[in-house]
Amino acid sequence: MSIFQWIAKHLPSAGRRRRPFDSIYAADERPPNGVLAMLAIQHVAITLPSLVFLTSFARLDGISSSAIQAMMSASLIGMALCTVFQAWGGRLGSGVFLVHSIDPIIIALATAAVATSGPGALASVTIIASLTALCIGPLLPKLRSLFPTTVVGTVICMVGMSLVGPAFTDAWDLNEHMQVDWTSVIISSTALATMVGLSVWGGRKIQLIAVVGGLLVGLVVAIALGEIHGLSRVSEASWVALPSLVAPSFHVPIGIVVAVMLTALMNQLENMGGAVVMDKMTNADWRRPDMTAMTGAVRATALGDLAAALFGGAPTGYNPDNVALASASRATSRYIGLATAALLLLLAFLPKCTALVTLIPSALRGGLAIYTALFLIVAGIEMATSRALDSRGTFTIGIALCSGLAVMVLPGLSRDLPESLKFITESGFVMTGIVVILLNGIFRLGTKQTAEARLDAPDLPLNQQITEFIESHGATWGARREVLHRAIAASIEAAEAVMSSGGRHLLSIRGFFDEFNLNLELVHSGHVISLDRGPGLSQEQADHLLQADIEELDIDLALQQIGAAMLHHLADLVTAEGNGSRENPAYLKLHFEH
Repeated sequence: MSIFQWIAKHLPSAGRRRRPFDSIYAADERPPNGVLAMLAIQHVAITLPSLVFLTSFARLDGISSSAIQAMMSASLIGMALCTVFQAWGGRLGSGVFLVHSIDPIIIALATAAVATSGPGALASVTIIASLTALCIGPLLPKLRSLFPTTVVGTVICMVGMSLVGPAFTDAWDLNEHMQVDWTSVIISSTALATMVGLSVWGGRKIQLIAVVGGLLVGLVVAIALGEIHGLSRVSEASWVALPSLVAPSFHVPIGIVVAVMLTALMNQLENMGGAVVMDKMTNADWRRPDMTAMTGAVRATALGDLAAALFGGAPTGYNPDNVALASASRATSRYIGLATAALLLLLAFLPKCTALVTLIPSALRGGLAIYTALFLIVAGIEMATSRALDSRGTFTIGIALCSGLAVMVLPGLSRDLPESLKFITESGFVMTGIVVILLNGIFRLGTKQTAEARLDAPDLPLNQQITEFIESHGATWGARREVLHRAIAASIEAAEAVMSSGGRHLLSIRGFFDEFNLNLELVHSGHVISLDRGPGLSQEQADHLLQADIEELDIDLALQQIGAAMLHHLADLVTAEGNGSRENPAYLKLHFEH
């Protein structure tokens, strides 16, 4: 039995997902071996540069280049395990293709910890972050109301925005006086233009290699302009090395511990957002964040990082660059995640290969970061505004984004805060996440999930009264726009059926909503109305209709059956209840799956 046959036999189901029409390789589809290898190499190539964040330890006393190399190898093990857990799903991960990389947000905290407590502090930071994730994971299903589409989309958008400043700083090699290095501009612009061009105008197969194509073109330009430096680091590294166990330090300052826990908590929101984005990309019937996938994303991160901590590895998080590549290539197969994890694990034992990462010029990394930021900003906006918005939703999104942008463009705001809080308030992503969750909870206060209105306004047409009721309350509830459009059309059709049935008048409309259902009731006078679609026409009845004179046709009956058929098509379930009495009035109930 081949390895792929074994995987196909034991790989947990990814759940019920309808394949998107533009997908090349969907969630459970295995690409041919050659294509699979090519896609895995691409994803490895764009996630390896995150190892460069670990070189920030080089400026600390007592941290040698060999120690940093060991951190890179250990972190690769964590990246590989997190990636395979995510793709595997089941009880281990999210069941979607998410590649992990070094988390730059928490590296600043780790640097401060290593500076005060030695190399073992990196393992301590990773353990603290992992345990925080393990604790929050089981609670997520009970916290569904805290993570609606509006919250997740806003955070994803802010992740993209937070990449813009560092991306352009690297891409243009900006100095403290905001002066541009034109060599870096040429390298980054060439790489970015190639990625965008291949993604937009390339065929389906070309789109699969758009990102790596841009990286290769940028690398060629960088070599031609003499921007590749540090070949000695590669020659000095060994070919093969086994990672060794690292004892964690138990002398990390309490302020850093608290900051790591809070930052790790917010980073899990980013990981959940990555799982939601990939779930949406792999499911044509996507409606809302899947709490099972979000919980699995947190669990996979915690388990993989906990294993990496044994060898002194750094905390990881999903890599937005890989999500952008999966979106551009239309290849979201979990088999690509498993193959990518295998390559990352192999590279963990090949220091000379990881040393090559340090040769990649910052301008090239900046061009890739710009490409990623473009995707995440648009994906976040699309997700955040996919639900109908009232003033609560508008202010939730607007205030959260403004808060994140404020700490990004005004870094001096956190100058007088305690050191343990500076790491939080200096991150636009973390600030946005905190604010959007708090505002979502606050604005939900006083929001009723049921509503009722009389349909007796003399100066407004009946259709307008129904439309305004559904639109206003649907925005308050945060219902999906597509469901609201169907609800409006079905309610108007039902109202016309009631009014044309003779002797009946609409009295009021009721609405009931939860995250999974939208129910509308049209209360009317008289007995319940029959909206039977009726049996299909026999050949004899059809011939009679064709040969009959217009006067002989029962136009009212025909229109009633047509209206009933449309109503049953627009709503997921139509029922008529009540007996027409004052205590139990008659009404039409329209049910919509949300």
